Amino acid sequence: MDHRALRVLVCLVFFPTAILVTHARVYTTRPGKSGSLDNPESFGAREIYGGRFRINGHLAEMQLLAGSASVMDTLRMLTPSTEDDQGNLRYRASEGAVVGSWGHGASEKRFLMTSVGAAHSCLVFILKSNSGLFSQSAAADKPAATIPWPASLPVLDPLQQPQLVVEHLDTDFIFASVLLPQMRVDRALQTSREQMAGAGWEVEPLTEKTAAGMADSGFAVLVKTGKTCWLEARPGSLPNQSLVILLCKKP
Repeated sequence: MDHRALRVLVCLVFFPTAILVTHARVYTTRPGKSGSLDNPESFGAREIYGGRFRINGHLAEMQLLAGSASVMDTLRMLTPSTEDDQGNLRYRASEGAVVGSWGHGASEKRFLMTSVGAAHSCLVFILKSNSGLFSQSAAADKPAATIPWPASLPVLDPLQQPQLVVEHLDTDFIFASVLLPQMRVDRALQTSREQMAGAGWEVEPLTEKTAAGMADSGFAVLVKTGKTCWLEARPGSLPNQSLVILLCKKP
């Protein structure tokens, strides 16, 4: 799983459905060309990646499809042909890409389509979850305390507030962002390193030497039993507040 896939996951989880509805433009399907996200072959696509994730405690699946048609032609093939079904598809298009959702409630799927090298081909990212992921992400007052912290990572601070936790269930990949509400960046980085060290993580020596020569590195690279973890501290949106980001995986 690369950084592009992670960015897509974040986009699909948090993209506001309300915006999709207000910007939607409805196309009608040509006879015999109706497609379904559950059947990639129905719109000339094939699966090239599939993965299982736990996102903020909710199970989800992500598919990556390679399509043989352009983004807009693919979208036309997916659009319901009857007026009663048109509300199932909501999307917004911009600069050769489309982000949207299909269905409602537990059956909702979110997708992102983007053009690739050839003029008549595209990639389709689909995120599915039947465990309340999308309804949770839509709640503006969602408490951070409801987001479970990965068991393989130590708690960085008793007052920490997890913002986004993505665990790839088929590998040892973890992405986590956590708010430390009462710490400046330097203290947040030091505290996080100390907690990681207490859990058996060691600072990678070469990286430690490199960071020591920088005025304000704000990061550390740690290793443990074949795993590598990038740890970075950034200023939060409020004074004396820091956002710590961890990206942990096997090489």
